[in-house]
Amino acid sequence: MLVIWGHTQRISPINTWVQTFHVPIFLVISGYLFCEKEKRISSFVSTLKKVGWPYIWFSLFAIVIDAVYAFVFKGSVTESFIIDVYKTVSLYGIMAIWYLPSYAIATYIILKEQNKRTRRIVSLAFTWIAVITDYLFRWFHGISEGDLYFLIYYPLSSLIRGLLCSSYIAVGYELHNFLNTRNKWTSIFLCIVCFILSIGLSPFCVDANLSKLYFGSMPGVFLICSIAGSVAFTSLFFIIKDTVLCKSRFLQYCGINSLLFLITHMTFKLPEIAWKVEEIIFGARGYGIIQNLQGIVCLIIILIFEIPILFLLKNTRLKALIDKK
Repeated sequence: MLVIWGHTQRISPINTWVQTFHVPIFLVISGYLFCEKEKRISSFVSTLKKVGWPYIWFSLFAIVIDAVYAFVFKGSVTESFIIDVYKTVSLYGIMAIWYLPSYAIATYIILKEQNKRTRRIVSLAFTWIAVITDYLFRWFHGISEGDLYFLIYYPLSSLIRGLLCSSYIAVGYELHNFLNTRNKWTSIFLCIVCFILSIGLSPFCVDANLSKLYFGSMPGVFLICSIAGSVAFTSLFFIIKDTVLCKSRFLQYCGINSLLFLITHMTFKLPEIAWKVEEIIFGARGYGIIQNLQGIVCLIIILIFEIPILFLLKNTRLKALIDKK
């Protein structure tokens, strides 16, 4: 829900904070659950089917929708079509669909390597590789022609993103081991410290964007901030896991369908639709608190659209698009 909400917002202090961890937390939680379920590399094939099949179909949907969008608003579909096809075959992904191949690469790396020490060393190495690659991309972009830059950028960044995502999954492993071997007050202390770190450092991460493999002017701060926010929320839900909130059927529904929410809301351009509905209701888009309230309205509108989309994908013949046996 934070990912969807973030895609309805302009730049603001709250949105800047949310943007630092709303994707990394997917990966940290994955690592936490991998450790919980003691997953091994043998389960990677099922994971690949789970994300590979939707990647193909939703990429095709996105290519068609983007082409129609480009034709209506730009009068030409050629450029949009070529770019989207290249993004797809290079595994860079269109919009939020980028997460699926990156998740597959990261899952393979983590499930293949079960040795704790090696996993930690590899995770640190991959993080440094990602930061160095970010600087190289900026340098290369400054001296190259646009087409040459993107020919190299799309496939290489898709690989590097996968490596970095494995580092976040590894954090989830460490967090699971920590939370389940400490008392409740230690978990509460960790949660509070990480919230303070995350909120306090987020103003230095205004221009960072994980999906574009861009860590802003202070990469180290962004990485710390992204981990702190992810650990803070995961720890919070660990602490309150037996409460009524965590037993909410609505939150369970969102959790079970989180990947589908992630890839469908951008593919079907639901934020743009929500903005149009919001303009009809409120008129001009506001700023500050008003902007955040309007963002919540947009989130509700998107969820209303998502419910029938998910129903069709899970209860009709369209289920074959996301569930290849």
